Amino acid sequence: MSTAVANSPTFLTKLRDREEVAERTMAFCFDKPASFKFTPGQFLDVTLLNPRDTDSEGNARSFSIASAPYEDFIMVGPIFFCSVDVLLDKSMGKRLS
Repeated sequence: MSTAVANSPTFLTKLRDREEVAERTMAFCFDKPASFKFTPGQFLDVTLLNPRDTDSEGNARSFSIASAPYEDFIMVGPIFFCSVDVLLDKSMGKRLS
């Protein structure tokens, strides 16, 4: 079953920061586009453009939004790295050991 919403807006943004919040668990912070609006409790789909590596699930994942709507960034996480390390760590240029 797909969780995609018809006519969902698409935003292009950049990774601002990432932080290890526990062993093999990361939080990611992205620049927040000016027109990006959300309600607490929502999630978003993150798609990496042209990743060097991927896995059988492709280059997109859904994540809970962990930041508040009034903040100037979008934080997602915590993200536990298991099978998704191929998708996220290599594409961001650094191994998460």
